[in-house]
Amino acid sequence: MDDSRDSLAIQAYGEIKRRILTGELERGTRLSVEALAHQLDVSAAPIKEALKLLEREGLVDIRPRSGTVVRSFSPEDLINVYGARKIVEPAAAAIVAAQGPAPEALIAGLEQSMITLHGALHTRAPRQVITDTDSLFHRLIVEAAGNPVLTELHATLIDRARLVRFYGTRPGRSAEAMAEHRQIIEALKQGDPEGARTASRLHLEGAERAILETMQATDRG
Repeated sequence: MDDSRDSLAIQAYGEIKRRILTGELERGTRLSVEALAHQLDVSAAPIKEALKLLEREGLVDIRPRSGTVVRSFSPEDLINVYGARKIVEPAAAAIVAAQGPAPEALIAGLEQSMITLHGALHTRAPRQVITDTDSLFHRLIVEAAGNPVLTELHATLIDRARLVRFYGTRPGRSAEAMAEHRQIIEALKQGDPEGARTASRLHLEGAERAILETMQATDRG
């Protein structure tokens, strides 16, 4: 691609991705190259390039002769996404804790994210706001590990997890998650690598179970 087309493709990619992650484009939605090109005021070529990028990230499926759709996630997809998160995030938490008691700035950021999340849950904020706030908590820890490759990998996993979480979760899970976040923070404060690793893993296992239960209930319904 030349520079101008590359720039248009990146812009289109960003906007289509935003619509997918916010639920504006729901799972299973068929994406028309022509319609998107008209909406974004670009030619078809940048849209096609943008869709290829989104396919690489696992957010859309490009099907020969039948078009492109926003990806729907199965229980197996959920298990795979959270399986990867259970490798990346506990490792990152352990790396941070192994450096000693977590820096005050990190703890302050994590505490603030919990305050914001509590407020969003209390006011029944849109699911996107709740998901973004929860994702920030996890992103801060991974970024603190200081490995840019790990951070990039985690960002992709979080995007996929956002789509899975549009299925919702069972009642009472939010309170459990807040308590689990607190356990992660305490382990980081103490500079306890194994405690941080375990707390992170248990939190993700709880989230995975809760979403899986909701997905299975939806399928039965």
